Amino acid sequence: DAVFSAVGLRFRNLLTGTLDRDGKPGDDAVNVVIEPHDADGRTVKLPGVIRFDLVETDGLRPVGHWEFTAEETRERWRNGLVGEGFVFRLDWQTPPQTDRVLLQAELTTVDGRRFTATRELTVELAGEKRLSSVADPSIADPFSPAEPE
Repeated sequence: DAVFSAVGLRFRNLLTGTLDRDGKPGDDAVNVVIEPHDADGRTVKLPGVIRFDLVETDGLRPVGHWEFTAEETRERWRNGLVGEGFVFRLDWQTPPQTDRVLLQAELTTVDGRRFTATRELTVELAGEKRLSSVADPSIADPFSPAEPE
C-alpha cells in the first residue's frame, strides 16, 4: 500500500543539517532524515534506492555522492518521539569551501517511480563559530528511546 500512496519526498527540517562529528573546528558531515509522504502529508515507510548529492551552491562543486540500496534504506528506518523517517549520517567526501551547500535526495521505488527533494544547508567552515545547529550530535538521538536514570 505504501508504494501506491506515496506522492512525494521531504526532509525533516529540524533533524537535517550539517554537524561536527570529530570535535575539530568546522563541520564534517550531514545528518539527514528523509520522509516519503502521502497526499495527506503523512509519512510513509517506502524503502527503495536512495541517492544523495551534496554540492556547493556557488559554482556547484561536488562535495559528495552517496547511494543506498533498498535493503540499506529499510535498515535506516526510525520511529521516535519527534517523527519517523529514514536516517542517514553522511561524512564529507570532499570538504566544502563555501558556507552553503545544496543537498539533493532521490528515492527510486521498487516499481520505478522517482521522488526528489532539495534543501540548502549552512556549513560551519574550519575557524568559524557555530551560532546554532540543526543537527547537534551532542543532543540525544531523537529516534532512540530515553534511557532510564
